[in-house]
Amino acid sequence: MKIFAVGDLHDQEKVEKGILKELETGDYELFIGLGDYTKKKYFEDLMKKIKIQKACLTGNWDFNFKMPENGSIPNLFNFVKVNLKAKDGEYKIVLLGAQIPPDFQKDIKDWLDDFDRSKLIICSHYPPYLLRDLAENGDHAGIKEFRDTILRLKPALWLCGHIHEASGFTKFLRTTILNASACDINYKPIRAGYSIDISENGITIQEIKL
Repeated sequence: MKIFAVGDLHDQEKVEKGILKELETGDYELFIGLGDYTKKKYFEDLMKKIKIQKACLTGNWDFNFKMPENGSIPNLFNFVKVNLKAKDGEYKIVLLGAQIPPDFQKDIKDWLDDFDRSKLIICSHYPPYLLRDLAENGDHAGIKEFRDTILRLKPALWLCGHIHEASGFTKFLRTTILNASACDINYKPIRAGYSIDISENGITIQEIKL
């Protein structure tokens, strides 16, 4: 399956244009938005222009900090579990937005049962603790429960954003962690996102410049 993932768009027209241009040229099956679109109209306009399957979660900067109810806006969620049929089989995708349910780990574990973890993708706005979460001030701003979730559930891929200066990807045990922030710490565009190819040979990630 081929995915295009991006977070922290912050109402940037240049980022939107970069996304749409890449989706026109790449053979993508799924777009994943990792939060912080900032304005509702910006998000809704982008969704109308993206014609492939979409899975988007909320960020802490969204819609004047008034977090929408889960699923009240089409394609946007605080927490949802998705069964997705792709060309190479079924995937399970979890979206964890800016409002994190207290019992999300058990909920996800019960839902997964004995599902193949090589086709499990977890997406969050905030990064896991100590994994692509190093802020400019030297603090690690990630979520400890997310790191624990990686240890417990061993997803193939964890996508996140929020800490703009920590964009990029790394490997932690069996899991690839990708921070796909599209803007730098001054909210200026630095890239449009990441192209992700998941196959039986593993995960290939390519940074897509604006």
